[in-house]
Amino acid sequence: MNPRLETPRLTLRPLTLADAPDVQRLVGDWAVSRTLARVPHPYTDGMAETWIEAQSDGFDSGRAFVFALERRNDQAFLGVVGIERNADGIYVLGYWLGRPYWGQGYMSEAAPHAVRYAFEEGRIEGMIASALPENAASIAILQRLGMRDEGRAVTELPARGERREVVQFTLQREDFYANG
Repeated sequence: MNPRLETPRLTLRPLTLADAPDVQRLVGDWAVSRTLARVPHPYTDGMAETWIEAQSDGFDSGRAFVFALERRNDQAFLGVVGIERNADGIYVLGYWLGRPYWGQGYMSEAAPHAVRYAFEEGRIEGMIASALPENAASIAILQRLGMRDEGRAVTELPARGERREVVQFTLQREDFYANG
């Protein structure tokens, strides 16, 4: 399966190995990786390729729905949004944008389409997400999706090499559709 989703400004598509240099450059930026729960820093050569290859059967298996974000007017690679099943069988929403693309509404535009895809095509019933308390932009995206604040938890941030408090969110299918 090779889904392509269109928004007014973006194309959401599966990752390819051709995206690896952009992934490495953008997520390797400390300003980006320092807020992510699964990305180490430094993000060294070969990590992007390994990660992209691990996503190759995600759509077909229903294990992961990970999209590259590409700007439609110039095909610039902006970042990633995805919903992946963790070891406990729970789907987790995660995303990042390269720093040059912050503050332009791209993730607010892309995330609802990825979530809708997971609910409709992936037939999942719910998902979780988390954000650092100081990451107001990410929290706003999660709230606009209709996610419910479930309180605080502590998680490992590999880029920082430390455990930090995060705000936990949940989203059920019916809440997403009720939210519009």
